[in-house]
Amino acid sequence: MLQPMSDRTTLAAFDLDGTLFDNSAQLSSTTVEVLAQLSRPNRHFVAATGRSHRSAAPRLAATDVIRWAVCDNGAVLFDLVEDSVVESHPLDRDQVGEVLSSLRRSLPGVAWAWESLAEGFFWTDTFATMSTLPKAKWQPIDDTVELPADMLKLYVAHPDFDQQQLAAQISTLAPNNLSITTSGAEFLEATAPAVTKAWMLERLSNQLGVEPVNAIAFGDNLNDLEMLRWAGIGYAMANAHPLAIEAADEVTPLPHDDHGVADVLLSVFGGG
Repeated sequence: MLQPMSDRTTLAAFDLDGTLFDNSAQLSSTTVEVLAQLSRPNRHFVAATGRSHRSAAPRLAATDVIRWAVCDNGAVLFDLVEDSVVESHPLDRDQVGEVLSSLRRSLPGVAWAWESLAEGFFWTDTFATMSTLPKAKWQPIDDTVELPADMLKLYVAHPDFDQQQLAAQISTLAPNNLSITTSGAEFLEATAPAVTKAWMLERLSNQLGVEPVNAIAFGDNLNDLEMLRWAGIGYAMANAHPLAIEAADEVTPLPHDDHGVADVLLSVFGGG
């Protein structure tokens, strides 16, 4: 296994679901203990997730050694210490309107939802019936609703198309190449052009003075591909999607629910 030297590796980025989190979508006590053990002033632990900061921050509260959270697949950088959005990069409202109009004409039955930076989550009734996402904090929308100017991420699903087919349809209808991916759920996720986890990690690492060669990254799904390629060494989880394994340099010996990230970190940093 390739092992970066602990004195050179100064940033470790982790996807959350299927990666740093256990099967209950939480930080295990073992992972919390290992992160605390390995924390150093010049060592940056960064969460990088498709989740909103609204969802990620409470789940990361079990540790105080992760300051930065790249959320919404790179559309938001959140400071967990200050409990604030550092920067955000929304979709273009007019472009999203064009895409949704084209999808409704071309793919009857299409369902969609979005996250607004200021107001949270909104979804169509059809999306609500198709999605397993928690529904308590989501608000209903229809074809007549005005699109927000601060839309961070667009979700799209269809009962008759798998993710690959739907991605191909959206790509032909998106004039400016939206960043389209999936975290393994039953829907596609679109962010602004070029906005990915890797894109935001590059911006953050520049601010922190960290070269990508001195970064490691862990992920398990398609929204992690760019991040795994960006880092000096990318680790796909043992439970990862085949394309994530293909994109990575290494595969963790243990899956996420067996503390696979913590196991590798102890090996990389020698326990300290």
